[in-house]
Amino acid sequence: MKKALLLLAASFFFFSCSSDRMVKSPVDELVRTMDQEKNFTIVLYDMDIEGSIFETYKHKYKILTPKPTGEEVQVVKDNGDTLMVAKDTMMVSYTDWYEVDEKFFNLHSSDMGMEIAHKRDGVLKKEVAPAGYSQYVGNKNYGEWRTDSSGNSFWHFYGQYMFMRSMFNLATFPIYASMYNDYGRYRSMGRPYYGGVDTRTGNARYGTYSSTTAKMNPSFSNKMASNSSFSQKVSSKVSKSSSAAKAGSRSVTSSAAKTTRSSSRYGTSSSSSSRSRSSSGGGK
Repeated sequence: MKKALLLLAASFFFFSCSSDRMVKSPVDELVRTMDQEKNFTIVLYDMDIEGSIFETYKHKYKILTPKPTGEEVQVVKDNGDTLMVAKDTMMVSYTDWYEVDEKFFNLHSSDMGMEIAHKRDGVLKKEVAPAGYSQYVGNKNYGEWRTDSSGNSFWHFYGQYMFMRSMFNLATFPIYASMYNDYGRYRSMGRPYYGGVDTRTGNARYGTYSSTTAKMNPSFSNKMASNSSFSQKVSSKVSKSSSAAKAGSRSVTSSAAKTTRSSSRYGTSSSSSSRSRSSSGGGK
């Protein structure tokens, strides 16, 4: 009996140590494999929790990488002026499942469908933002700010690049200048922005519980709806603060504005596709 208890205690100690082990962030691994790329965006595409007593945390990522074609395309602006912009193809890849440690999972539990890292013109930043906000919204090579009938300024992708709205899951809501300005303000404070409150649902416009994420990855949304155990586990990881869940004010520590300069070739994906688009050059 005593021997059995000792074995049980030893097993518990082993599994406890194993559950607390530090698993290197797959984002760091992906960034390293894409060292030669000057521009890319890493989006949290899916997440999962396996096990009951000893839980395993997993992530799956969507990676968007522009590839120059050396060509230019003419676009027509709202005022009738024409503009020549560089033309690229956009490579879209989905990774397999990666195991992550609990701390990293908790950090990004609110960030489904959000970009959690990007590189622009060789500068890497591990920041949480609505997908596409860091490089494409506000970028004059892709679109322009227009005014609607109510006098609100909103972002409009040029016709040739309208597909980017769905590629970055930006078609659910208009992107108003006020939202983009709020994003910039949160970013300057090292905090992620979730788009404010969706008045139809009471949830944030972007992130884990948003309708944007439900459209991006219906299987995750269905799993949240049908698997109460999984849903409760995810819910327990997400901040209960209304400011974090609705307005986007969660403080960021390890993911806030870590900046390095380098340039990557990406190699680990389960599937990929490409679309034509304008170059990632140009400021906001």
